[in-house]
Amino acid sequence: MMADLEQRGISFIPLYSYCNRMFYAASTMLCVPASLSQNGPALRAQAGELGISKVVKGGGFKHFRYATNTPFNIVYEAKP
Repeated sequence: MMADLEQRGISFIPLYSYCNRMFYAASTMLCVPASLSQNGPALRAQAGELGISKVVKGGGFKHFRYATNTPFNIVYEAKP
């Protein structure tokens, strides 16, 4: 999976970087409990394209694709 993403130009900052550690911990400590409290999927910070796609398509969108990325975000496009 990592090789496939890297072939599409998605770069990764190693998990050992301080920012990534902080963002992943914040997602685990804040976002997951908030999602669970609302009966949500609790995808975590590392949901991946497949996990995000399932949620987006479950919300009624038909078209979903990878658009671009930054050092801190992956951007997807969703259309009805």
